[in-house]
Amino acid sequence: MSLPLTDDQRNARRQLDDARQAFRDRKRDARRKIVAGAVVLRHANHDPAFKALLQLVLQQHVTRPIDRQLFADLIGGE
Repeated sequence: MSLPLTDDQRNARRQLDDARQAFRDRKRDARRKIVAGAVVLRHANHDPAFKALLQLVLQQHVTRPIDRQLFADLIGGE
């Protein structure tokens, strides 16, 4: 037989559960972005028109130099 939980213990468990769910959500979101990015890059290698559109979008929206370096092959190195 276990002792009943105090309000503080229940709150701590709820916070832990929320933190675990947030971690799982972030992990899932990162994986979705990785998979989507892989699909987009693969498609760009097979479709010149799509590659040109992707280059334009990346040139317009990827502004941080450290991020632009990741796409130097598509948008030119800096």
